[in-house]
Amino acid sequence: MGKFLFRLALSRVRGMGDVREILKEAEGRLRKGGPKGILGDLLLTVAMLREALSGRYRLSNRTIFALAAALLYFLVPTDAVMDFLPIVGYVDDAAVLTYVLKSLADEVERFKATVRE
Repeated sequence: MGKFLFRLALSRVRGMGDVREILKEAEGRLRKGGPKGILGDLLLTVAMLREALSGRYRLSNRTIFALAAALLYFLVPTDAVMDFLPIVGYVDDAAVLTYVLKSLADEVERFKATVRE
């Protein structure tokens, strides 16, 4: 399910302008608080995008678009399972984030190691 939903979200990310808008919206929502179960994944995704867009961390455009698509899926309340449904509404969002971060596992570990240094 996560892979299909991710591909759907990825089709909506057309360029770096979209990535910047998605990142801005995600950071705004994180400041307000988010679903606790996926908060760590969201923070990691936002941090990776922020560092890549600032030029402090190098990511391929493909990876940047994948991270942005995962955030976009989280931000859109009318996805496969409506987000207004308590807890259940974020199950599909968590599936997409998990799928993307697992598919980028080597990159995620490299990023975490770089941040720790």
